[in-house]
Amino acid sequence: MNAMRIQRTMGWIGAATMIAACVAAPAQAAPRYWVGTTGIWHEVANWDGSESLPGASDDVAITNAGANVTLTDSVSVLSLTLSQTLTFTNWTTCLNAANDVLITNGGVMTCAGPFTNAPDMSNRVYIICDNLTIAAGGTIDVKAKGYAQGNPKGNGPGGGTFTVYGPGASHGGYGTRCAYNNSYTVPYDSTNMPSIPGSGGVPGVGLGSHGGGAVWIEASGVVTVNGTINADSGVPGSHASGGSGGAIYVRCDRFAGSNGLLSAIGTTVYAGFGGMGGGGRIAVDYNPASQTAPVPTVGFNVNSYGDPGTLFFPDTSLFSETISSVNGAVHGVTNWATASLIIRNSAIRFEAPNMQLDVSGNVLIDSGKLSLGGDLAGTDWGLYRYSAIPGPALTVGGNLVLTNSGALYVYGAATTDPTNQYGALVDVEGDMILNSGAWVYPRSDITNGGAPIFRMSNLSVATNAGFNANGAGCWRESGLGAGCHANWQTYYSGGGSHGGMGIPGCPLGATPQPRNVYGALYGSSNAPVHAGSGGGGSPWSFGGAGGGVIRIEADATVNLNGTLTANGQDQTLTGSDSEGGGSGGSIYVRCHRFAGTTAGAVLSANGGSGSADDTRSAAGGGGRIAVWRVYDCHAGTAPRANGGTCLAGAAGDGTVVWGWLPPAGTVMLLK
Repeated sequence: MNAMRIQRTMGWIGAATMIAACVAAPAQAAPRYWVGTTGIWHEVANWDGSESLPGASDDVAITNAGANVTLTDSVSVLSLTLSQTLTFTNWTTCLNAANDVLITNGGVMTCAGPFTNAPDMSNRVYIICDNLTIAAGGTIDVKAKGYAQGNPKGNGPGGGTFTVYGPGASHGGYGTRCAYNNSYTVPYDSTNMPSIPGSGGVPGVGLGSHGGGAVWIEASGVVTVNGTINADSGVPGSHASGGSGGAIYVRCDRFAGSNGLLSAIGTTVYAGFGGMGGGGRIAVDYNPASQTAPVPTVGFNVNSYGDPGTLFFPDTSLFSETISSVNGAVHGVTNWATASLIIRNSAIRFEAPNMQLDVSGNVLIDSGKLSLGGDLAGTDWGLYRYSAIPGPALTVGGNLVLTNSGALYVYGAATTDPTNQYGALVDVEGDMILNSGAWVYPRSDITNGGAPIFRMSNLSVATNAGFNANGAGCWRESGLGAGCHANWQTYYSGGGSHGGMGIPGCPLGATPQPRNVYGALYGSSNAPVHAGSGGGGSPWSFGGAGGGVIRIEADATVNLNGTLTANGQDQTLTGSDSEGGGSGGSIYVRCHRFAGTTAGAVLSANGGSGSADDTRSAAGGGGRIAVWRVYDCHAGTAPRANGGTCLAGAAGDGTVVWGWLPPAGTVMLLK
């Protein structure tokens, strides 16, 4: 009896289990296919069966040749496969897929646009899913789908205002000024969660270009980019100003891809007198613990003819020891230790003011640009970047080589004692080699003058290569020897002073007075470490910036066949004829042996010149040069720290010191 009950009970349990299994696991529904051509997602007739719209339990395929689907409101699906075109309209429209979104070869996701300021941001591509894959040949394309160009002001928070011509729009980076106006618009939006589209330019002879659009992706799993996400700005017309790059935000557990590209570039085509738009913003916020080898080979580009935009990553998982096709200012990374580093076909700036880049082996900058620091910026007739305290550092355990037009920018931070402190550090255990066409650009703090220092075993500088700190010191009316500001049309600007006296100015008085307001002389002739000072400005424009600082400490040989230059900025580069030139900066070299086979090697810290036909202008004084060595076998060079010239005369020359260091020897005490 008991056995029969047990058998009967087990039979009921088995039957119930079978019924439950049938209820819990229904047959897989067939995919829903788009059968129309051009049409709206929410029209039932465009879908197979024509009985209902796809829903949250449906796998959806838009693969019908020539299909162009418009999504006007948010939808939820199980998955989406796209090989044709899907266009998002309205800012809040979201594609929500519980599983995967696949954009195959030929598939395009885009949005309507461009749009104006009123009433709000109108359109973007907005995806929430588990995994997103953009196959080779697939794209999310919102190029020029952001804020529209406009007149008298470009649409968007970074749009410029038309005067004679207009400045380029800003977003992640500054747009450039136009030929007849020194105004800049201010960058906007978040670096780690960018969401606002690029801003529009203003017309010139032709129309300005539109800003790049916005893409927002939230994936709980993997985002794989083998294709393209494009949020570039458009191309401006003749003498018009450019729009800025757009915004791309990707949040995922893991990021992957091969030969893919995320791009939000500003204006890269020079259109004449109008300004060029700045780069946009890209952020890829993955889980560092989920990133696995190999490193994705995906490019990131927020470059522009003006100021590059920003790239955000939570760590360095997406960087390999060879960086190629990465262009922009990196945020989110404050330190990176790697065995070796090659920068090739990339222009990358590690912007954190405390950035510590440690390379245990060699560094090669080949047809690329590496920049350190530069998180702060000042604008007048140019864009002057510098670093917040404490300033960046690059340490290299092997050699540092620049070749094929390679460039290294190092932005200094403020210091309280420039003799015993530095604003940034480049410390090379081995040799630093600058092949022909390669340049190093030391940049000082624009008001304090704090500057980088370069240390190495040997330094080799080829012809047509060198260190360029021209106009990279204190900017207009800043520095210990700043030129005075001219208050009105009949008064005179002053030139900056340093090692030599700048042409004095006359800022006050009911009638023109004698030029008697001088900038002060300062710094050491034997150990010059101060940046040059800026020239005086006027009601219409700014004075020239002072020359920067080139400070080199080599344990062994400095082999100079190229150029070390730290000239002050000419007044003629600042916008009108009534301002003062900046003073020359500093060149300070200490080494065991100073060598070179080229008699024409250049060491220059000249003052900036003033106008040759306007008495209100002024020239800057010369800077300071000092070379200290134990042995000298150079073929011959003539260092120059000359004062600049202007209609009012020549400014004072700076100082040049050739010093001898005592050779290492033995001290014997005899009793």
